[in-house]
Amino acid sequence: MFKLFCNTLNNLFNNLQIRSLCDKRLNYALMVMANPANTTLDLRGNDLGSASEAVMARLCDALAANTTITTLGLSFNNLGSASKEVMTRLGDALAANTNIESLDLWDNNLGSAPEAVMAQLGAALAANTSIRTLNLGYNNLGSAPEAVMARLSDSLATNTTITELFVNYNCFENASKSTMVRFCNALETNTAIATLDLEWNSIGYNSDEVMVPLCNSLAKNTAITFLNLGDNALVLVSKEIMTRLSDTLAANKTITKLSLGNNNLGYAPEAVIVRLCDALVVNKTITNLDLGSNKLGSAPEAVMELLYEALAKNTTITDLDLRGNDLLGVSDQNQEGILYFLKMIKMKTKGVKREESVMYTDTPIEIMKVIWYHMFGAE
Repeated sequence: MFKLFCNTLNNLFNNLQIRSLCDKRLNYALMVMANPANTTLDLRGNDLGSASEAVMARLCDALAANTTITTLGLSFNNLGSASKEVMTRLGDALAANTNIESLDLWDNNLGSAPEAVMAQLGAALAANTSIRTLNLGYNNLGSAPEAVMARLSDSLATNTTITELFVNYNCFENASKSTMVRFCNALETNTAIATLDLEWNSIGYNSDEVMVPLCNSLAKNTAITFLNLGDNALVLVSKEIMTRLSDTLAANKTITKLSLGNNNLGYAPEAVIVRLCDALVVNKTITNLDLGSNKLGSAPEAVMELLYEALAKNTTITDLDLRGNDLLGVSDQNQEGILYFLKMIKMKTKGVKREESVMYTDTPIEIMKVIWYHMFGAE
């Protein structure tokens, strides 16, 4: 009966999206944590950044002592505005807890946090030995002062347990070179992070400041197996920057999954695509490549030729994502190029995902049948 009661409270607490954690409501949270069967505590949207030290002390003491919660959700809490005392309480709790495996800090405005606040969080991450998944997305870290990013970067450099790091939607296009060097040095040093999500950071708008240190760190990193560079305006990077990225990918021996989706590569200059294709030919570890939503159906024939020749020579890619490229809506002059492209990658189509635009084009039925056969093996 007690277990059922606590589970009911947990559902109510998580679904009501309580906006202020007063003492009475805090009691409900403490009761949820007291349930030995409960492994998830979702505290999102409770404005913990404005909570009193007394309230946070009770909550954090309970977190420090808890031995069952493995997933802790703290998103949408404006922790960047928390006092040093409040963050000290939270940091001490995270450092002491040895059961939390997943920590969600999405949208807490940490990029605007004072250095003293980030120092507490950084110390907690450096000391914690159980967190495997850390979500720092949507925190405007790209605009954070170098001292703030230094605290975070230093903690990531020394942490040995985090294997999944999400830093997507952080406006890294606004980051200074010194800030990115500090962050990337941490990635270079870290030997545990296997998943690095940098999606939606518009890196292409500030590629010299961001991509150079990132490529330098990736070239030396030996742990990352999944790199997400989707939605980063890579169409804007120069030939020199793409050369750096391509050389990194060509030399890397650990990345098996690479996402380059939604980068408008179909509009990229031929010289940029040449460098990317060189990397695809040489790389021997990538098995999963996401090229979705890149306007490839609008790419010049020369660009498509480069891409399909590279994929034909590659011997390891087995999962190729081409969704959202309007490959069946290409112009008449490029249809032959697209057909040849699909023929060349036929050997890799076991994992090819169906082109979403297939039912929304005016492509002649004869052409469509040939494309369908070469993509899916049957008319």
